[in-house]
Amino acid sequence: MTALSLTEHAVVRLSQRGLGADDIDLIMLLGSEAPDGYLVRDHDCAALEAMLKRLLNKVQRLKGKRVVVQGERLVTAYHATAKEQRRLRRRAFERGMTQ
Repeated sequence: MTALSLTEHAVVRLSQRGLGADDIDLIMLLGSEAPDGYLVRDHDCAALEAMLKRLLNKVQRLKGKRVVVQGERLVTAYHATAKEQRRLRRRAFERGMTQ
């Protein structure tokens, strides 16, 4: 949770309203500043949803892409074939690098 200290009243109210520390962090991160606190508005939710959709679209576009790195240097980047993806996953599994 954030660096906020909770009053006894706050502890009781959070419990009654089913709010946890993660919820408070999200409200403060995503919400709009309001007098004496934060408020999560419909606009805030819509803005986050749009941002997440853009991020998801970018991630989808990267399926199958591979980057080759040696030390601190990027050597190359390309689209790995399905056969190469299976080979890389198998090698990573054998080396204990993945599940």
